[in-house]
Amino acid sequence: MRRSHLLILAAWLLYGTSWFLPAYHVTLGWEAFLEASVAFFRPFQPGSVADSEFGTWYQLVLSAASVVTNIVFVVSPWALLRGSRSLRRMIAWAAATSFLVNGHWLVNGHWAFDLRIGYFLWWWSFLLQAVGLFDLAGPNQAADSALS
Repeated sequence: MRRSHLLILAAWLLYGTSWFLPAYHVTLGWEAFLEASVAFFRPFQPGSVADSEFGTWYQLVLSAASVVTNIVFVVSPWALLRGSRSLRRMIAWAAATSFLVNGHWLVNGHWAFDLRIGYFLWWWSFLLQAVGLFDLAGPNQAADSALS
């Protein structure tokens, strides 16, 4: 088994485990996902329930973006098994971007102090997946030919 496959497998193990561990306060990962999904169903209006839960409109947008980043894990097996080098690289960039987007929970208000192990496993799984997919995709041919 190649190093890239081991990294991707480790990412999936972290990701899967994170859904059943506390992610925020005593909320399990899957429950935190459902709470963040509220961003899709309650449009931001000052004074609304969404306003009190998420604080500001950009926190609502970041919560929605965080939910969407989970799609990266849904499509990654397809990219791994059937994808071209460019598709793997694209999914790797999406995973790296997801890692950055999901880091907002650390710096976004009062949530940072209540984050638990499930969040950190989930968050780091995106980085592991990105590194594994970049490794699997191999060197960028355009960059290699430009350096020659």
